[in-house]
Amino acid sequence: MYVHSNHIPQPPHSAGLRYQVLIGPGLRPRIDASQVPSPIEIVEEDRLKWEDQAYGTLPGSYAPASTTDFIAIDQGVFFEF
Repeated sequence: MYVHSNHIPQPPHSAGLRYQVLIGPGLRPRIDASQVPSPIEIVEEDRLKWEDQAYGTLPGSYAPASTTDFIAIDQGVFFEF
């Protein structure tokens, strides 16, 4: 096989290595459940946020979650030539 002069070697892979070998020292192998937000709380917070305000479609803020009922104001895009 022809090797190009600018050949970039492949990095070593981890197939077949044990999990403890892969994580190395200092890394946590488990997820702390207290650090993971509750999906129910997130949905409720989003619903409360958008309950009394309209969502403008111009860029700059995130859209309401798909589980949230909201009112959108189509601000369109205006280009003046």
